[in-house]
Amino acid sequence: MWSQKELIDEPEGPVRGWGVFAHGFTLGKDSPAASRICQQLAREGVGMLRFDNVGLGDSEGDWSGGSFSRKVQDTVRAAQFMTETGRPVRLLVGHSFGGSAAIAAACAAEDVRAVVSIGAPFHARLHSGTSEHAKSARIMCVSQAER
Repeated sequence: MWSQKELIDEPEGPVRGWGVFAHGFTLGKDSPAASRICQQLAREGVGMLRFDNVGLGDSEGDWSGGSFSRKVQDTVRAAQFMTETGRPVRLLVGHSFGGSAAIAAACAAEDVRAVVSIGAPFHARLHSGTSEHAKSARIMCVSQAER
């Protein structure tokens, strides 16, 4: 079951596809980047789900317990939720830290065909001081490629 606080920008006119937006490190689904990008994509016929990660925005939980791996898992789960509700996700879009998560999530989200990463850190560890994030992204992609 999907438990994050989400907003779906429904496509205007004919549906061209569906996507998920992953927000930046301490931002949320209502940040200017998230809302502007998703609303424009919806005007172009691409519906977008944007959500607040745990402990941010309208979501419950403790933000300090989040990690890069958790953000990636939440992004994959968002894509699964959309598919389960008849809106198969072909596009992941991420801004800043969410851009890194979108790249890593694309390896595990089966239907995704395109990823857009906007201003993502080259090394996700810049946000935490550890290399856990970068290693997680590589491990997730490698393990998915072995399927």
